Amino acid sequence: MHKLKGLDGLDRHGLVLLDLDLPDVDNNSIFRLKKKIGQAWIIGFSSRTYHPHLKESLRSCMFAVLGKPADAEELLYCLRSLLEK
Repeated sequence: MHKLKGLDGLDRHGLVLLDLDLPDVDNNSIFRLKKKIGQAWIIGFSSRTYHPHLKESLRSCMFAVLGKPADAEELLYCLRSLLEK
């Protein structure tokens, strides 16, 4: 999460796939990421089903959180839902 510099050229209507199990992922880092990427969507992936420490950012910044390992059909469903917006 410290390397947000690499996102400078990201299209404002893109997609970010974020591993929520990384050690530096917290509410503040997700809020900073969302501010940096603007209108881009965030889909998180996690091996855990509950993230009480990410409650606020999950509610306001994420389009979806999917389990790990990723299920291809579930991811395609999310991507189709984004295209319909």
